[in-house]
Parts: sequence; C-alpha cells; structure tokens
Amino acid sequence: MKINDVKRECTAVVGISAEFSNSEIRSIDNLACKVGEAINIAVDQQVKLMRESKGQAHPLKADEDNVPVVLDLRDVERIHWFLSLFDNTNSSSIFDEADKSLEFTVHRINKDVFGDMPCK
Repeated sequence: MKINDVKRECTAVVGISAEFSNSEIRSIDNLACKVGEAINIAVDQQVKLMRESKGQAHPLKADEDNVPVVLDLRDVERIHWFLSLFDNTNSSSIFDEADKSLEFTVHRINKDVFGDMPCK
C-alpha cells in the first residue's frame, strides 16, 4: 500500500492519494463484510432486546444512545491501523455520510420495535 499527500502550489496539502494492490483491496473488502455482518447482528439483537422490554424501552436517538456491536479484536485493530494511515485529514465533515447511515439504522431499529414514527 502506498499513501501520498497530494500537494499543489508549494506545500499546500489538498488531498490524499492511496494506491492498493488487488490483494489489499480483497482484504479491505473482507474486513468491510465482517463489519457489515456485525452491524446486522447488532441491529437484530437490539430489536429483540427492545421488544422484550417494550414497556420500558424508549426510541433510540442516534446522537445519544449506543448500540453495542461485537467485533473481533483483530478486526478492530486492523480498522484502527487502516484509519490511522489517514489521520492527517482533520475534516469535521469527513464522517457526515456515516452519521447519516447511523441515523437510518437507528430509525430502522425504532421502526421494528415501535412501528412507523417520524425520523429525526
């Protein structure tokens, strides 16, 4: 794997260029599949837990409530290492799409437990 800062006009960093080999792409894809499977399992478990305690459960809020997801330590270490390669990008909006995905997933859990309700 090769990571390079993309520079224009002297030393201004305007982006990151990353090149991956085919085997690295397969490894990243495999890791992404494991994460996706763990998310689906966590959603199913959260729905089941909330249905079992429906009288005490409250709709989840994406910005306040946590839904635990179980990942193997090896996978978490790989994700951490991979993301640390890109840590020189400090953009506050870099995870906006991921946050929207979280809100959609939380809405899906709430809908499965409480039925149709407005998405916040």
